[in-house]
Amino acid sequence: MEFKELGLTQNESKAYTILLKTESISASELSKESKVPYGRIYTVLESLESKGLVVVIDGPSKKYSASDPIKLQEIIDNKMKDLMKINDEVKNYKNIYAGSKESVIVAKGKGSSSKIILKEPRQFSYHIKKGIDIQFVKRKLDKNVDLKILAASNEFKIDARKIPNEGAEVSIVDEQVSIKLENTSTTILIKDQAFSKLMKELFIKYYIQSEQLIEDKKK
Repeated sequence: MEFKELGLTQNESKAYTILLKTESISASELSKESKVPYGRIYTVLESLESKGLVVVIDGPSKKYSASDPIKLQEIIDNKMKDLMKINDEVKNYKNIYAGSKESVIVAKGKGSSSKIILKEPRQFSYHIKKGIDIQFVKRKLDKNVDLKILAASNEFKIDARKIPNEGAEVSIVDEQVSIKLENTSTTILIKDQAFSKLMKELFIKYYIQSEQLIEDKKK
């Protein structure tokens, strides 16, 4: 097993795996069992010892043993804390991200929608969809913004209104508008305040006159 995600090299992972299975072992025996070159084994052991993963047993012949695996858990916990800090930083980056200076961005091909990044909504988040993705709605509901949805179908008890739709998806989020064309695997992002305002007004007018989209009954 390799532990590179925890900061161990391939040789360290090999040696540590053998140490876990052995009560105590000499450096030469560990080199043979782990297939780590003898010329590297002492460097590997010193590194593992500095990480708190190896215990040195003094005696006529120096031997080595793995420390309690709780030490490995401590490394994992520290890595998790570091990742959470990074995660918090990334969330801040989303809020300050200036994005491309281009007012129109076009992404094509499979996964084109993942290449288009909408800024997090500050005021409103309006969407025209073919069907409603419950996970999408849950993420949007977490935000303290005005959320409205027009969709062709609704398999969930979500507040939405009806619009005929065979495969186009439109999101109007503050000064941004994204348009996804399902049949062509193309997504367009337009960052223009005037266009967003126009699309918002058209959306609201249609939304007001549309009937409530009730839950479809699954057969």
